[in-house]
Amino acid sequence: MRQKSDFLAGEGDKWYERNILQLDKEENNDLVFLDKYLYNQNIKTFLEIGCSSGYKTLQLAKKLKAIAYGIDPSKNAIANAKVMAKQNNSSNLNLPALNFSVGTADDLEFGDSYFDFIYFGFCLYLVDRELLPTVIAEADRCLKSPNDNTNKVVVGVSSCA
Repeated sequence: MRQKSDFLAGEGDKWYERNILQLDKEENNDLVFLDKYLYNQNIKTFLEIGCSSGYKTLQLAKKLKAIAYGIDPSKNAIANAKVMAKQNNSSNLNLPALNFSVGTADDLEFGDSYFDFIYFGFCLYLVDRELLPTVIAEADRCLKSPNDNTNKVVVGVSSCA
């Protein structure tokens, strides 16, 4: 479990600092795809794993009008995401709640069947190989049941930064 400990010990912050200029782009292929795929899916709550500064989380929350959560191992990225969320919440009273916390995909702090949608940001390649089954099991545990007729369960995976 070297990558997890390295990212929590500071590599997550270093990755964020190296990539900060590329993360908050208006044109984002993931957002275009998700907007088309999630249209009319009745998403009320979602989680972005590997949310970085929360830019995509915010954009999805606006489009879906859903309560959004984001986790990332970078303390700096989450600190910036919280500032951005506070600014947007104070300036836009119609925006659903944005919630950000430091965390990793193998130990989600949410209850069973909590989310309508879970989106893996550009992060699965960084997960320690032995933790991949746990990461998938945690996402599955936190997703609403596919038998719930009011929601379509879907897990998204980003393929680009």
